[in-house]
Amino acid sequence: MPAASIVPMLYHAKSRGYLRLKSKSPYDVPLFYGNYFTDPNNDDIKVMTSAIRVIQQLIKMPAWQRYNAQLVEAVIPGCEAYDYDTDEYWECFLRHIGTTSNHHVGTCKMGPAWDPEAVVGPDLKVRGILGLRVADASIMPDLVAGHTSIPTFMVGEKAAAMIKECWMEE
Repeated sequence: MPAASIVPMLYHAKSRGYLRLKSKSPYDVPLFYGNYFTDPNNDDIKVMTSAIRVIQQLIKMPAWQRYNAQLVEAVIPGCEAYDYDTDEYWECFLRHIGTTSNHHVGTCKMGPAWDPEAVVGPDLKVRGILGLRVADASIMPDLVAGHTSIPTFMVGEKAAAMIKECWMEE
């Protein structure tokens, strides 16, 4: 039986996660807390619920109906108390199975010197640690509206150019 998936993506989430060190050992994997759908105004849930409603309209279009497109009505453990297809059901659904398909960014945020959350400057140097630069997606202060691979390649290219320039001056 042929199948297709339409997956809504939240590229400008308002919820913010955080990273904590597990220990002083550099070999211990840090603890990551995604904090998905925790923004105080519930905007992320509202946007995703709206996206689900758009998908419901989309699959009613002739191009999709030609294939008898329909949503699979799954029973999500923990959401049985809600009537299917209500906003409350979709909120429960998202909170139980919602996740990210993006690479996490911002754990070593780049920003101006006055920003207390920015640990990397525009030269990619880590503030307060001589000789250390960061050149990956962790410096992005916000998620880009697309896959992070190309912007990360660009960060790497820029880092290479800056490092080369720095060494050429010496």
